[in-house]
Amino acid sequence: MIAELAEKLKKKQMMVSAKQTMPTSLTLTIASEEGKNQLVIEAKEITAEVSKTYIEFTFDKEAFILILQLLEYMAKEMKRSLCFQTTLLEKYTSFSLTTFLEQKKYKVLEGERFEKLNAIEKRHNPMTFMVQSDEGELDSFIEVGPSIDHFMKENNDHELLFLYSKVTNGSYSYYHSGKKERLTLSYEGHEGVYLTVLNEEKKEIKKEKVKNSEEALFFIKNHFSNIKKAQRVKQIVEPSAYFFDKYLNKNAIYGIGKEMPKMIYQQLQRVYTPNQIEEICALHYKNETGQEQFLNSQQRIIVFGEYVVFYDLEKEKVFLTKKDNQSKEKIKQFILSLVETDLDRQIKDIY
Repeated sequence: MIAELAEKLKKKQMMVSAKQTMPTSLTLTIASEEGKNQLVIEAKEITAEVSKTYIEFTFDKEAFILILQLLEYMAKEMKRSLCFQTTLLEKYTSFSLTTFLEQKKYKVLEGERFEKLNAIEKRHNPMTFMVQSDEGELDSFIEVGPSIDHFMKENNDHELLFLYSKVTNGSYSYYHSGKKERLTLSYEGHEGVYLTVLNEEKKEIKKEKVKNSEEALFFIKNHFSNIKKAQRVKQIVEPSAYFFDKYLNKNAIYGIGKEMPKMIYQQLQRVYTPNQIEEICALHYKNETGQEQFLNSQQRIIVFGEYVVFYDLEKEKVFLTKKDNQSKEKIKQFILSLVETDLDRQIKDIY
């Protein structure tokens, strides 16, 4: 395809070369006796956007048809619809670029569609853009994205053992009931809009084409429901400590090592089941509740539901007590006992 188009342009005394300038950009150079033109085709979130970087001569329609075919081929390889900054390029064609692109089924980005796309692709310059027609797939992507955002937030609020972060537009990393995965929403030009689930090792688990928000949410809800069912038994046999670790280390500026979390967990198991520990820690972590106090860099106090844990990193000691009016006094007595033990050891040779 590229070689064929390059040969046709060569017959028009135009030499064409393409160079990857960044992982997401290609610079297309067209050289002739009249000068040199450079067009950059950049892979944005949804579109493959063409802008001019250096223009020395004007394209006639016959030459531009060949260039357009080349750009469309590149955009297809990027799995994106081609988008032109017509404000920039219009004056470098010997014909009306806007009229020409309209005849080729390109549409002006305007109104709500323009605003939504710009919110995703972060365009700020007030230019006119025209995008390749894709039979509504682009609009589907623009519609689906906000729906997934809303669903993730709602699920985060209502599912205790669920936590997510938005990695990029259309990409979400999440933890659900003991399982870590990633969900990506991708726009693949004329091929359509896809949702893909990846496991913790970023290997594809499933992929499905969706036409609208309803289909996207049905896919996600069904997948999340299956996770919850599959993990229910596993959580009993192999309970997760995901939220325990996140809560315990949330404010631990200097870290607490590997052994102390195990010692604290063992103490908590005296009064809670592993699943109760996880649920209590999820509540504290997600709602930013509970309390943690640093007595000093080595001694800290942290709340777990109805219980309080004091731990000493240097002495490797943990003390668990019920959270009530006597908690403060009990912790003081435990700390004093540690001090007394140290003193007894240090002065034992005097008598």
